[in-house]
Order: sequence, then C-alpha cells, then structure tokens
Amino acid sequence: MRRYGSVIAIQRRQLPTNLTQYMIKTLPASLFLLALVSSSFAGDFKLPDDKPTCTLSIPDSWKPEAYSDPVDGVSAQTEDAAVFICIECVDTKSVASVMDQSAKWFKKNGVDIDQSSLKTNDKFLINGMDGSLFSWTGKDKDGPCMIQMALLPTQGDKGVLVEYWASPDADKQYSPEVTKIIQSIKPVAATVAADK
Repeated sequence: MRRYGSVIAIQRRQLPTNLTQYMIKTLPASLFLLALVSSSFAGDFKLPDDKPTCTLSIPDSWKPEAYSDPVDGVSAQTEDAAVFICIECVDTKSVASVMDQSAKWFKKNGVDIDQSSLKTNDKFLINGMDGSLFSWTGKDKDGPCMIQMALLPTQGDKGVLVEYWASPDADKQYSPEVTKIIQSIKPVAATVAADK
C-alpha cells in the first residue's frame, strides 16, 4: 500500500484546485483516504445468487452476511447493534406466511411486537418497484423499538422482503444509511437496463 501518494494525486486532479488545497491542508492524508473508503458501499449482493431477481448494497461496516436457508437473503446490523436489517427473496403469493415466519423470528430474538400498532397503508416507489410498508411498535430487552417489513415485487411472483428493527433513537441516527440501503435494491431488469 505504498501508493497512497498516487491516490491523493489522482484525487487532486479530479477535484477543484481550491477544494483540494483546503482538504490537504486540513486533513492528514490518512484521514482523507479513510473518509473516501468509509463512505463506500462495498457489500454488493445478488438475490438469489444463482438466478438473481434483485441486487443490493450494504456498507461493509454493517458486517453483512448472506445466507440461503431457508430462503436467500442478507442480514446486517450496525456496529453498535442498534439497527438490524434483513433483505430476503420471497414468493409474493405467500406473503402472509412469510410475514408470519418473520414475526416468529422477531419473537424468538426477544422482540415483543404490539400487533394492535400495525400500520399497513404506507405505499412507496423505489427503482420502479411499488412497495408496501408494514410498521409496528414493540419492545426488546433495551426498551421501545420499531419493527418494519416492506415488500417489493421484483420479477413475476418473486419479491424482496425487507425486515427492520431499531430503537426510535437509532432509527433517527441511522436513517440516511438505511435509506441508501433501501434505495440500492434494484430489480435485475432495471440493473441490466442501466448497464446498457
């Protein structure tokens, strides 16, 4: 890694001169490089891996882990374990069953969901997919928390289920990063079209 100088030189050529001089004067080279690296999304995934219906990105700092049992998915959490997110391939014909399994998983992991707090009328559009958001409040070992599940259709009967669990404070703190993760979910058809 002795090329730090050349990386900075390349960055200098790409940035306006006055901005480059300011950055070099105010940040040591190591911090400048760290800032460039830490903002990147290096964890790129295809779901499912063999015949993908979508792609997504999760920051490496969230330590994303891919799995394939019982379904193909990726789970990740913030370094302080304040936010958990899971993105899974699902059959959109069996959404009720999938959501029931997810609710059981949350319960098994110490999350008590207040079923009476369910909100189901939230719709959104992301990368050409019409999403449906289901939200609850609940409690975990640390106190009040929020639980969300979002369904995004990708191809035919296939879709993506996003499961999310965080305290209200962590939800606010990590909202920009969670938004980037959700916005990174793209159906394969959209990904292919964008590459052309």
